[in-house]
Amino acid sequence: MTRRPHPPGHVRVTADIAIVGSGEFGLSGPLDCHCYLIRTGDHGGVLVDSGAGPDAEAISANLADAGVLAGRLHAILLTHAHADHAGGAAALSARWGAPVYASPLEAAMLRQGTDEELGLIAAKLNGTYPDDYRYHHLDRVEPIGDGTQLAFGTARITALAVPGHTAGSTAWLVAVSGYRALFTGDAVFAGGMVSVLNLPGSDAAAYRASLPRLASIAADGLYPGHGAFAVFDGMRHVRLAAQRMRSSVIPNYAVPRWSPPAWADEADEVETR
Repeated sequence: MTRRPHPPGHVRVTADIAIVGSGEFGLSGPLDCHCYLIRTGDHGGVLVDSGAGPDAEAISANLADAGVLAGRLHAILLTHAHADHAGGAAALSARWGAPVYASPLEAAMLRQGTDEELGLIAAKLNGTYPDDYRYHHLDRVEPIGDGTQLAFGTARITALAVPGHTAGSTAWLVAVSGYRALFTGDAVFAGGMVSVLNLPGSDAAAYRASLPRLASIAADGLYPGHGAFAVFDGMRHVRLAAQRMRSSVIPNYAVPRWSPPAWADEADEVETR
């Protein structure tokens, strides 16, 4: 299949939040999660999650299209170390000179996690990633503990540990311009869903312990790494997930992967002849 370049673009969600990468939305490569830009009021911003890496240049172009000036990407916040969320961090950090923040457990994976520890071997077996995908580790990650607060321009950010999808998953609570947004990666999704995987570190019991605390915070919007997001009344989805995890059936979400239909390769061949 012929790969077409992505023209620069972004999806503005609120005055201070935009989506600058997403395979589902066609903003960047098909392996990428939703990558969110938080504007910081100084022609700069903070990026939440970085995509898988092969299309990091598309995300970089989208950041510029959204108004981020050179040297003004203040930080890359990672929810966890899985490839679709973190594989592009090394390239984007180098391109923009931005430090990368993650929980201590995920920071260790980002620096030197094996393909087995990162879940890549299993993910390639089920077709989530192509066989030739390679994960780019980071030389430097700033480890951020639960409850740590950061400030960049007008944005105030709090790290919230939410183990379950991975042992070191972090949700990022961002307050900007009077609006509070919760970025959950793969920890909680719209509809009150969670994601327990058949991988080391993914643990339903950890979810049962961590979700009630997450559900108790005050936030306006819920912004997960895949699927729908909720600009307002987002915490009802988190509360629903916490309630469901007390039942005997896990409300599990199979993260969608964009892939073209079977006839797409043939159509591309005809178009490019």
